[in-house]
Amino acid sequence: MTLASLVNHYAQAKARAAGGNVHFFHYTDMSRDLRGQIARLAKIMNVTLSPQLLDDLSEANTFASMRHVVEQSETRFHESSPFRDPASFFNSGTSNKWKGRLSDADLEQFEARIAALLPPEDAAWLCWGDTGQA
Repeated sequence: MTLASLVNHYAQAKARAAGGNVHFFHYTDMSRDLRGQIARLAKIMNVTLSPQLLDDLSEANTFASMRHVVEQSETRFHESSPFRDPASFFNSGTSNKWKGRLSDADLEQFEARIAALLPPEDAAWLCWGDTGQA
């Protein structure tokens, strides 16, 4: 998968958003405010959640909770799983793992390429979510 293919996927979804049935959720925003993003989704779907249910859903959908469920599963190492250890899918739940691995030249190349593919506001959202920054 290339950056251009990722941007193309985003652009296609954005073009469909005018229909009102496409909504964007960014991993960074969910990591920062999972409860708020679940509440946003419920509002979009016209679903009323009690504060307790919203808290319960938020807790159940953290990486730590999902990993714990998989770690306790009787089928954790089942032969039908595409993973050696499904718990490894829920690695750390963090972003910016590229930090310290990419050189300044790599980052400059990335920034130039994404700027060539998208307007600045779309590039900022795609990279950082609603905050537009790291």
